Amino acid sequence: MFGTDITFNGIISEPQTFRGRKLRLNLGKTDVELTKNGKPVQLEPGPDPVGFVFGPRFTKPLPLGERPCA
Repeated sequence: MFGTDITFNGIISEPQTFRGRKLRLNLGKTDVELTKNGKPVQLEPGPDPVGFVFGPRFTKPLPLGERPCA
């Protein structure tokens, strides 16, 4: 949809670091620890999928139709 390459697609079992000016993220569930620039991103733990877009100065939830691979 956005014409960008997929950087990672898979299951993460150990901490991962991704860098870039903008990052779109789709999580299968919110039972995870997520940080941005070393600070925790607040998530309500649960079984439902969620998506985010991260930029240098913002973190924004993504609706289902705008999430990568969704």
